[in-house]
Amino acid sequence: MTRTANNNSRSGAALLITLFIVMAIVVISLGFLNNSSTQLRIGNNFAMRGRIDYLAQSALTHAKTLITNPQDADTSAVGYWQGDTDLQIEAGDDYYDVTVTRASGGATPRCTYDIECQAYRQQGGENIVRSNLSARLRLDPCIGLWVSANTTIPASVTVNGDMRCGGDVTNNGTINGDVFADSITTSAAGQLYPAGDVQVTFPAMNISYFAPNYYIGSNFYASDAISDCDNVTFTPGGGNTAGVLYCNGDLTLSGNVSITGTLVVNGDLTITGVGNTITADKNFPAIIVNGNIDIDNGGTLSVTGLVQTASMSVSDTAANVTIVGGLFVGTGTLTVTPGYTGSIQITAGPVVGSLKTYTASEVYTKWTPIGDAFFKYIRRQ
Repeated sequence: MTRTANNNSRSGAALLITLFIVMAIVVISLGFLNNSSTQLRIGNNFAMRGRIDYLAQSALTHAKTLITNPQDADTSAVGYWQGDTDLQIEAGDDYYDVTVTRASGGATPRCTYDIECQAYRQQGGENIVRSNLSARLRLDPCIGLWVSANTTIPASVTVNGDMRCGGDVTNNGTINGDVFADSITTSAAGQLYPAGDVQVTFPAMNISYFAPNYYIGSNFYASDAISDCDNVTFTPGGGNTAGVLYCNGDLTLSGNVSITGTLVVNGDLTITGVGNTITADKNFPAIIVNGNIDIDNGGTLSVTGLVQTASMSVSDTAANVTIVGGLFVGTGTLTVTPGYTGSIQITAGPVVGSLKTYTASEVYTKWTPIGDAFFKYIRRQ
């Protein structure tokens, strides 16, 4: 009996030891499983964070693309693309918002933009992961004045933007930007670079793109004829949705002429009298002249949009000239007669100066005064 009891006692002890070992293994295993689950969650969170950070970078690229290619962006509200919300690269739970604000102050605010990007993942109606970026984008170069021969900038001329000259520049005025030319006498606010480094081409808009007919997409429109006039207002309408006006020959605007649209002249354009204004429609130039633009006899001119001409002269009897968008002189230069007492302001306008021109149904070409763009800073918030 004693031997049997001892055997039973040893068997019970062995079972208890085995049970303790199994329990220890289970506890340790549960610990490993819990640790693995924690590591997996951490890994998934890192992956999600990386994905949202990448989405914020993509949002910044999206903003840069639309700012430097404004032709297909909605710029109607304030004159530039302001951003959008609930944007996606692909279907799913990941979104991003973009807010764009044009910089204020300085001589060339139209060439600088502040961008705020927020990427996030939505789950159950809440944003569970966020990534925020802020950046400042500078358009550089952004051409305000393009001339094709040696040019003297008199004291009456201010260029707000970069300048390209196919020769030498004598600067007695103000150039708030870089100069791309063979040489410059008296420096500009920016730097001097070779003319070939400009990264912008001459727009080379052909009269046949606009007159006697023109396309927008697959739609066909007829331009309206214009002759010498004063005290008249032209606005788009009817079968001329972009407001293109065409003169096959020389044209004189003698004061108080207001044009919303594009003025195309197959000859010389003379401006006299006060109150002459031309405002281009989106993606269209303001003025295309095959010959010379001559501002004379108290003439004033205010333009919003691109001006393309073979040459331009401002006489000593002219008054003020303001161009926001850009002046591009194809074969000659801008000439100002000594004794001129007015003011000539030429400002680079990357949005109003950019073009999307149809040469046939659904066949188009894009042009912009923007050569490149860079981020002055990018900050993660």
